[in-house]
Amino acid sequence: MSIWYALCDATHLEFLRMTFMKNALLAVFMAVNLVTSALALARYDARTSGAAPANAVDVLLDEHFDNARMERIYPNAKKVEKAG
Repeated sequence: MSIWYALCDATHLEFLRMTFMKNALLAVFMAVNLVTSALALARYDARTSGAAPANAVDVLLDEHFDNARMERIYPNAKKVEKAG
């Protein structure tokens, strides 16, 4: 095995390690974004149904994701009446 092969192999492994770390960080960010969006939409639905905030998370969501912001972010989100 030549020295060049060993250097290239170490560089390749470091590249793979960094790529994995970037992908893991992106996956964590996307998971947090998904949970935040789901909570905001659930609270928006409850708020438009007349439910008062039940805990500190609801208050935080009401402050940061008010009706105007939710309507701007999700313009096609329509409230549907349940059948039955």
